[in-house]
Amino acid sequence: MLRSFSLLAVIFLHFCGLDCYKNDLYKNYRLEKLCKADGGKVGLVISDVVSSFYLNSSLVPGETFSCHIEMVVRSSNTGFFVYFEEMYLSEPTISGCTEDFVQFGRDILFVTSHLSRKYCGRMEKVGMSRCDKNRTEHSPILHLDQRIYSEERDREMDIWIRVTLPKDSANAKTLSLVVTPFKKSCTYSDLQYRKCGNTHRCIRKELFCDGQINCATQGNSPQDEKNCSWMGRGLEETSSWKSELPFLEGLIFLFIFALLCVTYVGFKMLRKKKNLKRASLPVREQQDLIQFNASHYQERGTIVPVDGPSCPPLPPPYSQIESPNILPQYSYSNR
Repeated sequence: MLRSFSLLAVIFLHFCGLDCYKNDLYKNYRLEKLCKADGGKVGLVISDVVSSFYLNSSLVPGETFSCHIEMVVRSSNTGFFVYFEEMYLSEPTISGCTEDFVQFGRDILFVTSHLSRKYCGRMEKVGMSRCDKNRTEHSPILHLDQRIYSEERDREMDIWIRVTLPKDSANAKTLSLVVTPFKKSCTYSDLQYRKCGNTHRCIRKELFCDGQINCATQGNSPQDEKNCSWMGRGLEETSSWKSELPFLEGLIFLFIFALLCVTYVGFKMLRKKKNLKRASLPVREQQDLIQFNASHYQERGTIVPVDGPSCPPLPPPYSQIESPNILPQYSYSNR
């Protein structure tokens, strides 16, 4: 039973681990907590985990929010896809994004070698509708060219964010960025990766048709959310039931683990009870044998002493003695 319990636990943890690992492909960061108060650089080393960054100006004290993030991948064959999921910042002026902006770049040692254009203004959150195997129903016009940025020349990517905080919390400024690591090239032997459309760049296959845009490539239709048979979660549902799924999985795991423990303890108690019953059988059989022997001897008119010293047999009565010359065995003349 103990081996069966261990086997069930290993199997359950295996499947739970696979599902939990799938959920861990997304890691969320709150910029209010991640970024330093003085605007200093924060380093993040990632592997194949999608990083989502969120900002709400109403949660930040002061007048200006400044943040510098340096993201580093471990392989030279890996790049970054950046997708602006949502942005409500100040509109650009004639001089460009001066009040609020998000900018990307790369550096060589301590020298910045490249800077992207500054992103600002309003980008509404677009929900991906359900679609079938052949076509996408009501595919929205995303204008991905205005919402994406990619970095594949360097293993590092810098992100600069500057937001002027409004005094009125009702007019909070928000920002949502999704950074997906991708392979610059992959082959058919890479079973865990899949190409983004006709490009040579690949992302994890679990990221396809999950309701989140991860292939930030040129065009109006996201390649990873195209021709899907179903969607695991939509952009509009990221903060609802999907966010509670790890909690539900934990409850299910605890319930099954407790059930297995109760079953194991019950089996042990039942087995112990059976062993005690088997051990009591010889004692009962011996008592029954003693009682049987006692009743047997009592029926024959013989008293069988159980405890105490043994006594000599009683002398025969005088009526049984035929010869008068024979003296009793226990007379004083025989001593």
